[in-house]
Amino acid sequence: MRRLSRLFKNVECIRLMGGEPLLHPQVSSFFAVTRRCFPDADIRLVTNGLLLSTMEPAFWWSCTTYRIRIDVTLYPIALDTDRIRGLADSHQVPLRIIETTEFHAGMNLRGDSEPAQAMRYCRAHNYCPFLKEGRIYPCVRPAVVGYFNRAFNTSIPTAGYLDIHERTATGWKILEFLEKPCEACRYCPYEYRYFPWGRSTKQLEEWCITDDELRAAGQVSCEGPGFTGTDVPLSAGLGEQH
Repeated sequence: MRRLSRLFKNVECIRLMGGEPLLHPQVSSFFAVTRRCFPDADIRLVTNGLLLSTMEPAFWWSCTTYRIRIDVTLYPIALDTDRIRGLADSHQVPLRIIETTEFHAGMNLRGDSEPAQAMRYCRAHNYCPFLKEGRIYPCVRPAVVGYFNRAFNTSIPTAGYLDIHERTATGWKILEFLEKPCEACRYCPYEYRYFPWGRSTKQLEEWCITDDELRAAGQVSCEGPGFTGTDVPLSAGLGEQH
């Protein structure tokens, strides 16, 4: 964060994410560091909310002291939102609850998407550069797709980042980098498939667009191994989505 603040003085919004950030035993320490580095930014903790009612008073004190807003992604599960709202209100912590009833499959296993077109579709729905361990990515996918690769024995590129600690890194260089597609964009389709939220079956089709769906979307696939949606061997499971 200190390095990022030297490169940029006008960051408007920072989202502290995971995984699930409340699982980190020192989550509050990130509040202090981020606020010192970006005193005027809108800083938000993004969580599924399951652990909010168990957090110690020190957590809520840090949220209040460092002006942290909390965004809860509410899935259709048993979550006591009234209690969470009460806790946030009692500590004067702004809380926003965003209801979610569906997920989307957004992986083209062929890896034959035209990167610039895939990036345009992605940016039309979401713009969220991702910072992880000093590396900044155009989006979250190349930063976390390694987990997907290990679970399903795939090899989607995990590069496509810029190390902000490089001596040659500048704010302008980073901004230019963030507007360019990376190799992982080849695995992003031009359209997503949405389906109702539910317990994960740990199957690859939860994540991927089939060849038939690519054709229906007008995306022409080249010859080679694709994904039919049936008889997919698994090397591991991903666990429940949250």
